[in-house]
Amino acid sequence: MFEAILAAILIALTSLLGVLFFGNSRHLQGIQKYVVPVAVGVFFSLILYELIPETLEASQQWGGLVILLGFVGFYILSHKLHQRYHHLEAADCDRKGAAALILVGDSVHNFADGIVLGGAFLIDPQ
Repeated sequence: MFEAILAAILIALTSLLGVLFFGNSRHLQGIQKYVVPVAVGVFFSLILYELIPETLEASQQWGGLVILLGFVGFYILSHKLHQRYHHLEAADCDRKGAAALILVGDSVHNFADGIVLGGAFLIDPQ
């Protein structure tokens, strides 16, 4: 149990390093055009080379449908969020709504990370 708590603390501290480095918005604006494409490329490579083949192997009957529903569902979610938060000019942007959206998304992400880390430590703490 100690190893799981220590790993969670180290991961949280690593996330805080990003806040310290990118706390100045000028740094983030300067490299945003590079960071977003790299992140998209990493996620697509993970999906195409790891997750899709593993899903199809785990369930040959339903795997394709699950993949299709995932892509369509996230496309619709992305489209709706873009309509809600990015149709305004930058000066008129709903910053409170966008901030709330980021906090909710980060909460869901951290919850999923906790489940994954907990499962990983139940299987093998090393």
